[in-house]
Amino acid sequence: MKPPSHTNLYALDNAQLLNLVRRYQFFGFSEEMRDKARNILKKRGLDEDILRRLGYLNEDPFDEALKYYLNFKRLSRIAFLFYGVFILFILASYLVEPNWMVSSFLLGIFAGLVGFVVGSLMYQSRFYRVFGKSYTDGSPLLFFFLGMPLYFLMYFRYKNQMEEHLNQLV
Repeated sequence: MKPPSHTNLYALDNAQLLNLVRRYQFFGFSEEMRDKARNILKKRGLDEDILRRLGYLNEDPFDEALKYYLNFKRLSRIAFLFYGVFILFILASYLVEPNWMVSSFLLGIFAGLVGFVVGSLMYQSRFYRVFGKSYTDGSPLLFFFLGMPLYFLMYFRYKNQMEEHLNQLV
């Protein structure tokens, strides 16, 4: 299929331009052609925000999955840091007299730890949604019942599985 020229794009209606924007690679068009179609739609009152809401500017599955994978790793590393600080402060609390400040600080660190673990598991779930899969192995309740250290042992397995899925998209 021969790509339409820039002047022929104006002859297309909005539905055809939207189809071109969404499936430009399928039709063999360049990104320049897609951008021209987006500019025409913008002049007709359909800006990028509206196109994104309609689902015509979806990200590439690899880019979206990579974004969730990197967020999973980032939040997991922060959770590792919080876990180490939490253990150190628990050990240090045995050397200090019981104090409300130490107790409240420990509760704050534990709340942060739980928040980052749950956040990383949410990004893991979103990662698998990109593939159209439901991943329930990382239920946050499982870690609360079996212990937080289990998450840190399972992290490496989760990371390797996610990397394998990313390699399948490349």
